[in-house]
Amino acid sequence: VGRQRLVEGGRRCWEGHGIAFVFPIGEQGGEGNVVLAEANAMETFGASVLIINLLANRAAFQAAYPDLDLPVVFVHTAAHVPDDVLEYDAVVATDFHSVFAVQSLAQEAGAPILGYYIQDFEPHLFPPDSAEYSAALSSYSLIPCLIRFTNTPWNRTEVLSRAGLASAWVGPGAAVTLCPPRAVPSTVHL
Repeated sequence: VGRQRLVEGGRRCWEGHGIAFVFPIGEQGGEGNVVLAEANAMETFGASVLIINLLANRAAFQAAYPDLDLPVVFVHTAAHVPDDVLEYDAVVATDFHSVFAVQSLAQEAGAPILGYYIQDFEPHLFPPDSAEYSAALSSYSLIPCLIRFTNTPWNRTEVLSRAGLASAWVGPGAAVTLCPPRAVPSTVHL
């Protein structure tokens, strides 16, 4: 019953909408698994979902996710985000490189909503004086209309304190087909 209510509520919000994730990964990992779980949930809720990845990642990605049941478009470089994403309601970057890839979409007439799903404060992955650190840090403010959202309060706090930008905290995701809400007996008090 809980899962059915969750899906019905999701369908009321998302059915008929389209969302594309710019997702340049090859190997299976935590952040990739989270994005794909979210994408699967969106599809369960009736959204049209597209994954955009790099052609260089194709073999590794397909080996890592052989049973993926979502459409994937492989592009030569992140700058080659396909034109058909303009028909989606939202295009979501999933790492700092992909924010640069969607930057040009902000200039398009009738552009989709642009989002950045922040799963880590990526500048911390690089030495502070490196070009990668600067690029990762600048990705948060690169697109003025970018909607930033995080899956943890820690990420939200890091982006606010280190980049000076607010982000929405959406909380952790859930694979609705694998982790349906469980019934809590009415005698249990939380």
